[in-house]
Amino acid sequence: MSPAENNRLGIIRAIVPSILITLCIGSVYAFSFFAKDISEYIGSNLGNVQFAFSLSIFFLGMGAAFFGPMVEKNIRASSLLSTSLFVSGMCLTTIGIHLRLLWMVFLGYGVFNGLAQGIGYISPVKNLMLWYPNRKGLASAISIVSFGLGSSLCVMLSKAFLPVVGIQWIFLVLGAIYLAMMLVGSLLLKKPNVYDRLGSNIGFKFSYGGIFKDLNFWQCWLFMLLNISAGLALIGASKNIFSEIVSNETTIVLLLMLCGLFNGGFRLVFAWISDYLGRRVDIWLVIALLSVIFIGASSIHYPLIVLAILLLNATYGGGFSTCPSILSDLYGNTAISRIHGLVLSAWGIAAIPAYFLNSYVFKHMDSFRMVPAILLMVYLANLVNVFLLRRKVN
Repeated sequence: MSPAENNRLGIIRAIVPSILITLCIGSVYAFSFFAKDISEYIGSNLGNVQFAFSLSIFFLGMGAAFFGPMVEKNIRASSLLSTSLFVSGMCLTTIGIHLRLLWMVFLGYGVFNGLAQGIGYISPVKNLMLWYPNRKGLASAISIVSFGLGSSLCVMLSKAFLPVVGIQWIFLVLGAIYLAMMLVGSLLLKKPNVYDRLGSNIGFKFSYGGIFKDLNFWQCWLFMLLNISAGLALIGASKNIFSEIVSNETTIVLLLMLCGLFNGGFRLVFAWISDYLGRRVDIWLVIALLSVIFIGASSIHYPLIVLAILLLNATYGGGFSTCPSILSDLYGNTAISRIHGLVLSAWGIAAIPAYFLNSYVFKHMDSFRMVPAILLMVYLANLVNVFLLRRKVN
């Protein structure tokens, strides 16, 4: 097969299905758009409703960690499982809102959607790297970029349908749209026939005992934990923070959409740059340093928090998009879905401190003004961690 034919087939079998699947599951980051309306309709306080988002992220991480072996064996089956869980979760969320049962919202949006997102997130990544082995960073970023842009798509769809169907039915409408997109994506998804030639490029033989004893793995895991904890704390509170500074509701919606664009767009930028670095892990050092600068500036001058949130969405997304290719450099492609899934367990765990940080700050200050100052310490710790990782990795 010629390179041109391989590229055309890769677009159909890897790029298009990846975009269709991850645009849908990436809608999780738009939850703050619905939280207030759900709170008012159900009659529960906003903090309780927002726990659905944290629960979803927790099960996302657990889904990625525990379903890695299934993804290695059959990406199409795992993608179809993700589709069924995700649509079921949207239906349960609709029923929960309609009946004013918050626990059912937690079950649907938190548990079902979370597991679906974890499985659907890692399913296309290895496939993209197998189709485009010479541009692993850029290839894997296509899937992760789409995930980041999913919140913008969700907000746009919701702006169109929410006035018509109301908060009690919006998740059912979105579920129907996402079902069509994810089903097509899952059926198109396929590994290249010659993928075996792209096995482990380092000779790492996967075992849970071996990976858990490797310090590089734990430093990668810690990078993701700290980066995601800080990022989720800001993303979860972003609408409320914008409301403290900006009074116009249209401007707030625009800023939330821009967050999604920064989150998605800069995933591609950082991944593209990483392909040209001799030591790909250097990109994490850049991300950690920029995060310290952005959040440090907003801690000193609070109005800069609007700009900082936009830029931190960029570095937050960049950490995700460069993770699979960095792990591939360290461990090869043979078990990359398993290792990537294990690292993403940090994503699920990070949802817990992020939620309690926001709840604690808001409860004691009735404002989110102290969040940047607290997160500065988190970003500084991550800068030290990734610097030590860089010194070790050849």
